[in-house]
Amino acid sequence: MFISSYWEKYRLTIISLSIIFSLGLVSLTWFKDSLLIMWDKTFPLNPGKALSDNIYIWLDFATLGTVNTRAVTLTQENLLIVFLERIGLSIVQIQMVFYYSLLTFAGISMYFLSNQFPAGKMKHLLSLLSSVIYMFNPFAAIFVWGTSLFPPFDPIFYAFLPLILGLYIKVIRERRGLRYVVFLSLIWTLVLTPAYVNPVNLILTLIALFLFDIAYVAEGARRRSVLEHVSFLLKFSLKLGLIWIALNSFWLIPVVAFSKIELANIFPIGGDAFSFFQASSATLIDTMRSMPFWGLGTAYKGDILIPLSNFYTSPFFTIISFILLFLVFIPVIFRRLVQGRVIFFYFFYLFSVALASGTNSPLGNLVPIVLNSLGLLEAFRLPSLKFGVYVSLSYSYLLGLALATILSVSLNYIRRKKSSFQSKYSEIFSLGHFARQLTCVLVFSLVLTPLLIYGYPSLSNEIIYPGGRVIPSSRVQVPSYYFDAKNWLYSQYDDFNILSLPITKEFVAYSWNGGIKGFVGQQPESWLFPQQVISLDVGSGLVQYITDIINNNGTFGIRNQLLSLMNIRYVLIHNDTNWSFMQDNIMWPTTSGELIQSFFNTQTNLSIVQSFGEIGFYKNEYWQPMHVYGATKCILINGGLNQIVNFIQRTDFRPEETILLFADQLDAQQISTLPKDTILVQAQNDVKNLTYFNNLYFSHLTGNISLTFEKINPTKYVVHIVTSTPFSLVLSESYDKSWIATIDRQQLSDQNHFKANGYANGWYINRTGTYTVTLEFWPQNLFYIGLAISVTTLILCIFYILKDKLRQSISNISRILNGYF
Repeated sequence: MFISSYWEKYRLTIISLSIIFSLGLVSLTWFKDSLLIMWDKTFPLNPGKALSDNIYIWLDFATLGTVNTRAVTLTQENLLIVFLERIGLSIVQIQMVFYYSLLTFAGISMYFLSNQFPAGKMKHLLSLLSSVIYMFNPFAAIFVWGTSLFPPFDPIFYAFLPLILGLYIKVIRERRGLRYVVFLSLIWTLVLTPAYVNPVNLILTLIALFLFDIAYVAEGARRRSVLEHVSFLLKFSLKLGLIWIALNSFWLIPVVAFSKIELANIFPIGGDAFSFFQASSATLIDTMRSMPFWGLGTAYKGDILIPLSNFYTSPFFTIISFILLFLVFIPVIFRRLVQGRVIFFYFFYLFSVALASGTNSPLGNLVPIVLNSLGLLEAFRLPSLKFGVYVSLSYSYLLGLALATILSVSLNYIRRKKSSFQSKYSEIFSLGHFARQLTCVLVFSLVLTPLLIYGYPSLSNEIIYPGGRVIPSSRVQVPSYYFDAKNWLYSQYDDFNILSLPITKEFVAYSWNGGIKGFVGQQPESWLFPQQVISLDVGSGLVQYITDIINNNGTFGIRNQLLSLMNIRYVLIHNDTNWSFMQDNIMWPTTSGELIQSFFNTQTNLSIVQSFGEIGFYKNEYWQPMHVYGATKCILINGGLNQIVNFIQRTDFRPEETILLFADQLDAQQISTLPKDTILVQAQNDVKNLTYFNNLYFSHLTGNISLTFEKINPTKYVVHIVTSTPFSLVLSESYDKSWIATIDRQQLSDQNHFKANGYANGWYINRTGTYTVTLEFWPQNLFYIGLAISVTTLILCIFYILKDKLRQSISNISRILNGYF
């Protein structure tokens, strides 16, 4: 009886959601037993390592170390991936689960949002159609689910933005109490936090919520209750904001503390920002059709960048898309359907189109001017991509409303003409009921066929980049020899780094399986190998210096001493590099296989020790563990990093005993606090004329130093020292002022902390004896403080939501105990 009544009440919702869940299965056809990876659209090949790395805000992924507070936002996502791995799913199966879940939840979220707006009897039909359009429209096909050489849009944000907007609208409209505000904060934190690894998505969320606030206040104006609406909004926003901030403190506090650095990392842009914005603006008419593409038909070395570009630019599809665009405005004809809150979607649509069109909108250059005045021009330098999600959301609802209206009007007409249809068709079929049903099917077909054509790329597997002559397929299968190398490296317990060549600026490009299933994305070896892999040219320090040496045809060797300063034991050579893809591409420094080979021909200190398939490991014969070490000799060079060649070419230079300092990397206070026996070397091209150079190693005090250390985590090292002389302690991680050294809870002065060896952290310690030094990246404590706030808030929120049930349970238990005793 209960099931029957439940089905009767919710059958349309259950049927609609079943259709959405079924359509989500389409995503499983995209994989073909391969990972989907290209550019930023990546997936952790080693979930456990990704989880352990991303809970720390000092990241050593493919670099000598850098600040990355945003990685903490991925904690929930990585926890889920690790859980799925632990229950036995492969990486490909885990990614399939993610794609299916996100595609399905995109539909469910849109279904929920659409349900918040009155549509009479066609509410479920409208919600279902809007959901399907949102799941499979061209913007989603190319930028969200599909792969191309254009930047992707975050699928987590795309999937759950409608849900958060729908919950927000529901709570405000129904003027729910604090319990629902807490529930909204929890859901918002749970589903959207991983998307805020790019803070632009948070800005987009807040803009969308603010737009509805405007619509809500405007609705109050019609009812002459503006002050009441504004007062409620202010109180509601204050409650929601405080709870949400508390729940998200674990990543908000570190990100805010390092906002300047993170903004520089998120929005690096070369050249003129306005020109970049202008070049990335889609045409107005394309944006209105939910096709904000600025690169359709664009090719790279003969390969089309966007799959199915020919389909999207074909006359057939163009006609269909214009028909659907016309239908978007059909509801205006039926004025009863455009009353009240539905107007919000027309406002949202036109607002989004104006922004997504960039300089091509009716507003022209006003959009970038306003964004620039707000300091957001670089953040939204891809307007058609960033604001395209707004267009997709509003367009999906309006087109769904149009199609539902047409179907509703048509079926009502058929119902009213029931008797005439029966008499008319009974002569042919002698089955009036059959004729009526056939007519309904034809009406549905006529309305839905354009929609099926519109979503064809997503409904097939053709949105996944198949690979071309130069560009590899985005279906990736990591060769087994990478895993063989991984196992070999896991058997080595020493603390060392690996230099991966060729060095890149951000991504790597490999040619696997004859190039059919290659790779363009983040370094797979950084995910897989247990040691720190250095492969990125970060624009400063020794990594750039090595890049310059290679690009100068290796005319002089880097020498084993230079590698040792970076704690490099192995140099990894990629013979599977996709040179045809990389050459003449701004994402890679100018280099080639010939330059790298020429470079290795000059090296006498490197010898190959192990090969796995297309990759080989060359051993630095001089390597000694130098992640954390003590140097008793200090050399101050009156010049820059380019003078280091004068030292690395000497056979008597012992990096494990010596710390190199460069005058242009120190301030006056730091120089004044250097040990008195520091040797000053005047930088000149002629080595023989360098002051004191030839007797350099005879002018220092000598002493014994014993040093061992424990790496607690990437942000904390405990160093045990026994020394009979003052010395310089070196941590071979990129220099950052936030690294601190403490002895007996006393922090060493910032003046004693300097950039060592051109990139590393060095501290001069004027103390002898036996003691312990703690090296710590102190901002990690901001994460711990934020985490404590977030966990405490989470517990309080759950307790508040369940307090009535807990009170009732306690009361029942008390009643039982009283009766028993």
